Amino acid sequence: MHIIALTANNREVKTESIHKLLGTSNQFDEEGGKFVYCVYVSSPYLDEHVDSSRLEFNIPEVSGTLNSIDYPISIEEIKNGVIEKSKEFLSDYLKIIEGQKREKIQKYISQENPALRSVPQYCPEVYDDVEPNSSNEKINEILYKYKGKTEYQIKEQSRKLLKTQPDSISEIEDECKEIVDKLEAFQKDELAGYMIFRKMIIDLLDKKLNINDDGKYPNEDIIHDIIMPRKTTTDQLRHEDYNLWLIDERLTFHDFAASDKPLRDTTSSENQERPDVVVFSEMDSDRIAKAVSILELKKPQRTAFDDNRPTEKVLEYVREIQGKKVNLPSGRPLEVNETTRFYCYIVCDITDNIKKFAEDGDYAKLKGDRGYYKYNRNLNAHIEIIAFDRIVIDVKQRHKAFFEKLGVDYN
Repeated sequence: MHIIALTANNREVKTESIHKLLGTSNQFDEEGGKFVYCVYVSSPYLDEHVDSSRLEFNIPEVSGTLNSIDYPISIEEIKNGVIEKSKEFLSDYLKIIEGQKREKIQKYISQENPALRSVPQYCPEVYDDVEPNSSNEKINEILYKYKGKTEYQIKEQSRKLLKTQPDSISEIEDECKEIVDKLEAFQKDELAGYMIFRKMIIDLLDKKLNINDDGKYPNEDIIHDIIMPRKTTTDQLRHEDYNLWLIDERLTFHDFAASDKPLRDTTSSENQERPDVVVFSEMDSDRIAKAVSILELKKPQRTAFDDNRPTEKVLEYVREIQGKKVNLPSGRPLEVNETTRFYCYIVCDITDNIKKFAEDGDYAKLKGDRGYYKYNRNLNAHIEIIAFDRIVIDVKQRHKAFFEKLGVDYN
């Protein structure tokens, strides 16, 4: 280890590691060889004040307890002065290690966790805790430790600033700017973390649309749970537990959603049918849902449908929900009336049967031939038959600019 040894009469008395004070426990390189740094401190002052056992000094540890006549300098001050001079002496070696640390941390952040990008900027102390050979796990642990510390300091600084009563804005302008700059940086990091999470969900969906090891396609239940876990409502889930944005970003902003729940449990209907997902949104001050979205999820590469009409179920749900009241978790009712717009999504693979159904029903093709669209004027319902591939492609394109801007690997 790198050590500092305080001596008396040419003998070691007190020895301790100084790797944290130097900022590294790594050995230094010298023309292909390696060495550790041991600094021996001698002084008549130390000779005079060693105790009789020669294992300790009578000198106070910290300056606050000094008797300036007998003890003009503390052990702490001695060590600080020695470390300062040691860093000057080792500056060439420390610069090399500092560069290795920075490279290691930046590589980890850019490749593994962009959500921690601002931590080294506002917490340079991380470089004292990280070593050039530190594992990714260790770097992650250290970065999160300092991230939490800085977020706490920002909150405390903000709280104190809010309590001040300055005579003019100029008195607090600089401190306000410092807090705002930090907040903006850390909020951008949070966004990067959220984008990483979204990329994982997109990759998971993409993977689950492929054939299993047994040569079969997964059931729609697996896809269903990725979009929104079955037999749940959004009031039972955390925001990150459901991924309605995979279908349409607007579905993220809703008042209430239910997945695989009987209509009679969520509305005033007596119907026991269970839509895959039904989403109520755009609630106005009159407590009317301006939009209701219904998702019907099919098994990948499914070819047979009831009566060969893949839209049959969603239109039944539209008729059943129209004119009903929705049972919100708050206990306050939400109405669905003739002004409510319905958005129906049938998510499936575009097989020959689907093509024939869409052509016979005069559906318009979506861009890229990966789906079909039709507006049912009588039910005020927008109907989309969307290919699984279209969902994956669209969601990747929507996020591409964010991924690139935030340095998240898009491939």
